[in-house]
Amino acid sequence: MGQDITGKVIRRRPNLDKGPNNAVDLRVTEAKRFFDLGVGRVLGIRNFDLYLETVPNIPPILAAENERFPYLIFVESRIGLLRLCKLSGIDFDGDDDIFIPWDSRCQESMSPIWIRAQDGRKNKGKKISECRRLFAPDEVGLTALQGISMYIIYPDVVVDIVSSGGNAIDLPGSIYRTSRRSVACLLKKDGRIKLSWRWDTHANPFYGSASRLIV
Repeated sequence: MGQDITGKVIRRRPNLDKGPNNAVDLRVTEAKRFFDLGVGRVLGIRNFDLYLETVPNIPPILAAENERFPYLIFVESRIGLLRLCKLSGIDFDGDDDIFIPWDSRCQESMSPIWIRAQDGRKNKGKKISECRRLFAPDEVGLTALQGISMYIIYPDVVVDIVSSGGNAIDLPGSIYRTSRRSVACLLKKDGRIKLSWRWDTHANPFYGSASRLIV
C-alpha cells in the first residue's frame, strides 16, 4: 500500500495494471484521480460522469500488459502544465511555455491520451543524452506533462532523493526553451515534489530517463 498526493491510501502499481480485461476499470480509476484533483472544475465540468465521457477509451495495444513499459497512464493535457502542477501540489517556477519538444515525436497532445511508459529506474545513473541514444526504435522520452500524469496516477515512482532509495525522473521529451541541453525532470526532496530541469550531460545516481512506447 502507499499514499497518493492527497494522502489517501492507494494500491501500488501492480494492482492497478491488470491488462485488457481491466481496461474499463482503469479508465474510470485514472480519470477519477484527475477529476478529484479539480481538473473537471477547471474545464467547467462539475459531474464526473460527464468528465468521463471526454476521456478516450484505452487503445487495445496499450491495454495489454507490457514488461518494458509497465505503466498505463492517462495524460490529461487540456488544462496546461502550470495548472496541473498547482492542482497536484508540484512546485514549479516556470509557465506553460517554458518547455518545448525535443523532436516532433515529443509534441504535447492538445487532447487527453493514453500511453505506456517506464519510470526511468532502469536508467538510473545514466546521462540523459546517453539514454536518448540507446532508446529502442519504438521508444521515446517522456514529456513534462506525461511525467506529471505518471506521478498523479502512480505517486510511488518519485522517491525523496535524500533517502538511500531515492528516485527522480528525467523527462527527455521536454527541453528548456532556450537550451536544448536542459531537460525537464521531476524530483522529490525533503518531502516536496518539484518540476525542474537539469543538464542532459550530467549523470546522477538518483535520476533516470523515463520513456514511453511509440504506437
